[in-house]
Amino acid sequence: MTKVYTKLHDVKFLKKSYSLKFLFISFLGIHIPLIGIIIFLLIVEGGLEKSTIILITLVLTLIATASTLLILNSLIKPLIYSKNALQDYISDKKLPHLPTHYKDEAGVLMSLIQQNILQLDGLLKENREITTLLSHNLRSPLLQIKGLCHVLEIQKIENKDIVDKIDFIAGTQLKNIDELLLNLKYHYLDHDTEHKTVDLKKLVKHYITLTKTEADKKEIEIVEHFCTEETMTFTNEHKLGLVIQNLLSNAIKFSYPKSKVIVELKPYQNKFKIEVKDNGLGFTADFAKKLFTNSATVGRVGTSGEPTIGLGLSLSKKTIEQMGGKLKAHSDGENKGATFSLII
Repeated sequence: MTKVYTKLHDVKFLKKSYSLKFLFISFLGIHIPLIGIIIFLLIVEGGLEKSTIILITLVLTLIATASTLLILNSLIKPLIYSKNALQDYISDKKLPHLPTHYKDEAGVLMSLIQQNILQLDGLLKENREITTLLSHNLRSPLLQIKGLCHVLEIQKIENKDIVDKIDFIAGTQLKNIDELLLNLKYHYLDHDTEHKTVDLKKLVKHYITLTKTEADKKEIEIVEHFCTEETMTFTNEHKLGLVIQNLLSNAIKFSYPKSKVIVELKPYQNKFKIEVKDNGLGFTADFAKKLFTNSATVGRVGTSGEPTIGLGLSLSKKTIEQMGGKLKAHSDGENKGATFSLII
């Protein structure tokens, strides 16, 4: 950033106004000739001749005009940098490095451009990752079905085994699509969706009830450990609820039949922590590093063969961070269960 803009920004009464910086410099530039003449009249004894006054006035006017134009040109640089940043990203996908600490209108503009381009670039990268993942996860089962149908056509006889395989693959694909739509639904909800006061106890209980059918199929008991304190918070109820539902569904999916899933709700450092613990598959330290990514290797089959496409945790983490919260995971290793902590 130019030194002139930075120096003027350090002046207290100019800090928050871009237009006032222009007016201040223009005011000084206009009055330099007058100030110069006054100084000459004060320091020169016997006064000045008219021709001398005119000459001094012309010289000071030229100096003041040139200086003012140079300074005003420097003040325009933040707008030029902003324009170039947008052009560079649109044409070459080059990420900008605009400053974000200036407080006037130009500074806010640069900060917004910087933040929005980085956010847009992140969404584009995420979109490419999801597209790559889906191209494999959604196309492969369809290719399998097509191959099995081709076998049936060649054999021209009823083959119950192949029909059962087609039915299983189609059912698995439907579950994958349902999971994908659910995850994308809450991840791409409008950021301006209404926030309101929410009772976390009621919210968690509601989503435990919604996932009870899944748990009953595997004879899994969901144990509630809720604090006695009031658990009211101001948040986006729908987004938070869908993240909780995703954590509960994962815990059931990766838990062994006839086991327990423990759900805790408690105060934590002036916030609230929701923990979902299971005694299922768990994960290694290496696997934990990519747990919240869109990597195709993250998706794992549940303990009863439940399908997954590996997007839920990645989108859940991004959603919670957009809401100002955190999502963490811990496991002591494979087959030692996992704990997911949601801080909101």
